Amino acid sequence: MESIVNFFIERSQGVDPLMVRQMLQFIVLVPVVATIISILRYIVGLRTLTPYAPLLLTFVFFKLSYISASQQNFILGFIIGLFLFLAVCVFSIIFYLLTKGIRLHYVSKLSLIITGLSMIFVLIIVFFAYLDVTNIIYAGPLTIVIAILLGESIMAMIAKKNVRFAVIVAIETLITSGICYIIISINVVSNLFYNWPLSILIVILLNIVVGRFLGLRLTEYIRFRKIIFREND
Repeated sequence: MESIVNFFIERSQGVDPLMVRQMLQFIVLVPVVATIISILRYIVGLRTLTPYAPLLLTFVFFKLSYISASQQNFILGFIIGLFLFLAVCVFSIIFYLLTKGIRLHYVSKLSLIITGLSMIFVLIIVFFAYLDVTNIIYAGPLTIVIAILLGESIMAMIAKKNVRFAVIVAIETLITSGICYIIISINVVSNLFYNWPLSILIVILLNIVVGRFLGLRLTEYIRFRKIIFREND
């Protein structure tokens, strides 16, 4: 990957090598996170709001861990990301319930909820600025936009099921993202896929194995343990 970084530097004047490395690191870790999500879904049995929601949330955590252009605080990144995700969940539910009785098209209602979340996030940014926490600034606007748009997944889940079900799945989404975040935060893992691009073959192999898995998931073993143990007896 360093050869690609050097190529960027040679071809583009003024390009920050740290930004190029960070971009490449994000790219090589995307399939890793997607594979972990697949394992947690089909082997463990954790549900998610959407297939991409935990992937996006994982990288929101990762991006928020930067306290400067080159320094990271993984614990602080998770705490801030958790705060933002909880804010999105709580206020998405509140805004959905407030607009539930209003006859509007789905996209119009979604736009109202996103508008409300955007105003809440302005207050959150001011709050973190007051605490002198700069992680959100280094994370950039796109990270905040992604966090806000997670509200659509919550709203869709409420519309299809109910608030209780949406909250449960949101918690499982958070657990999935937390596990992914912990794994990619380990230097050995991130360095392996960054320095050895061919290690992506491990990811491909794991996806093939998981994609062919037909057994019971871990959560199903827990859920139906009485029946399973009774049959074994």
